[in-house]
Amino acid sequence: MKKYSALILIFLLNGLSAQYITLSKAIKTSDNKDRFFYRIDPATANAEYLGEVEVQGFSNNDAEIFRQIYTKAKTIGANSFSLRKSENLDGQITFNPAHYFLDLYYTADIPRQENLIYVISSASKPQNIKFNNKTVTLLPRTYVRHSLTEGLSLSVGRLLGSRITLSPKQNQPEQYFQVVPAGIRADQSGPGGLNLKSGDIILLEKSYAGFLTTIYQEH
Repeated sequence: MKKYSALILIFLLNGLSAQYITLSKAIKTSDNKDRFFYRIDPATANAEYLGEVEVQGFSNNDAEIFRQIYTKAKTIGANSFSLRKSENLDGQITFNPAHYFLDLYYTADIPRQENLIYVISSASKPQNIKFNNKTVTLLPRTYVRHSLTEGLSLSVGRLLGSRITLSPKQNQPEQYFQVVPAGIRADQSGPGGLNLKSGDIILLEKSYAGFLTTIYQEH
């Protein structure tokens, strides 16, 4: 009897943590072949509404969630999306990471922001990042926006951390970076090597980065 009770408990716990991503509405389709899937503001973009994706259940595996959303969105030809904001019982506009909807669109001309960077934290660990000499602590699942100025330096970690320098350019679209926590990683300089890093800064593709900045909170 105890074994059966344990199995039922495991089943219930798995059910509570299960995640379901569904194409919950498809009003129309687009035959475009765009591979990108960018976040937009439908109030300012010339966007055609196609349908919606519903996400139920929470997971820290944001890359897998995005992969599933992207796959379902492409079945109706969507190349852009926005988060549908909803009210809670108190009438407040909130975001529930365990249950939300993304509206899907076809947008012919995607608006862009010039000479702006987004720095995104990891899903699990806080990370300190320096903008020139100013240190900002990014909590898990947060991001910060920063204007791109001449010789802007970004650095994470200490002696073994990463550092990059950026400068504005004419007509340069926004860029997205994610801070990767400390750890041991493969050494790309030779086969079989390992190195210890106290933090990395990686450049993200705009589609995935737009999803992260949708479900993460702005610092």
